[in-house]
Amino acid sequence: MSEVKDGKLIIDAAHNRIYYKLFGSGSETLVGLHGGPGQGHEYLIGLGDIAGDHLQVLLYDQLGSGKSDPGDETSWRVDRFVEELEAVRKGLNFGRIHLYGHSWGGMLAMQYALDFKDNVQSLIISNSSTGMAEIMAAIQKIQSDLSIDAYKTIMRAQSGKVIDEQSLDDALVEFRSRFLRRATPFTPERTKKEYREMFPSTRESYGPSFEGLWGPDPCKCMPCTGPLLDWDISERLEEINVPTLILCGWYDEIPPELHFKLAAKIPNNEFVIFGNSSHFIMLEKEAATYYAVIKNFISRIIRER
Repeated sequence: MSEVKDGKLIIDAAHNRIYYKLFGSGSETLVGLHGGPGQGHEYLIGLGDIAGDHLQVLLYDQLGSGKSDPGDETSWRVDRFVEELEAVRKGLNFGRIHLYGHSWGGMLAMQYALDFKDNVQSLIISNSSTGMAEIMAAIQKIQSDLSIDAYKTIMRAQSGKVIDEQSLDDALVEFRSRFLRRATPFTPERTKKEYREMFPSTRESYGPSFEGLWGPDPCKCMPCTGPLLDWDISERLEEINVPTLILCGWYDEIPPELHFKLAAKIPNNEFVIFGNSSHFIMLEKEAATYYAVIKNFISRIIRER
């Protein structure tokens, strides 16, 4: 296990602080961006094992997440999170970085790679897409694959009707255990059991940046209505000019066809689909292979430069 340092870093004029954890001390740096928004870095802790003689790995909790400061109503803009990442890079004296982002973190990583092109050496986009509206459209499609009872419960909850709490929880677990964190081999009961054990509270543990970017979510299954809904870089993908690795699960809630769009337009990319996995590949059966693919990609970038 590499040396691990942690600390807090002031990232703006309001003296907001983010919590970070740095693995290793190599001359190259991989920065990992968590999803949610508001989820915190802990579920990505396996990235720390990639640190070695030539590579250090930084994970941090974005403002409004985990152990970082909560932020306020002025904080919830995609461009502010891009500025936060640049403040982290400068504050920790990193040069050009390798950048990994999962889900919302993948969106943030792509936006940063467009806004700060000279600061990125390589890009890893995991379980993400070019725009939030197309993600919501895809999720609405796969919700129709649920049992009729689960589908009706979610639709009624999203329309504002009062739903029995246990019925709603059962419906959401049916969806999330198939498309967020999936058991292998898959059986409905096994995958629901494992999901409940791993995510006993799900979004209740997210920080305030979730509702700040996503919008109010009183029934924990509402579509995105916040500032993130308008984020879309589909017309700018050709501008991403660094080697890029695209990763997704076959059963991902952000389905493979949305990742195909990334692979079709980003000029220099490699694309890997994990056939037994969904959205949280790093918490599923293929986790070791997932991290090995990431390590191999970065190692080749460093070696070939």
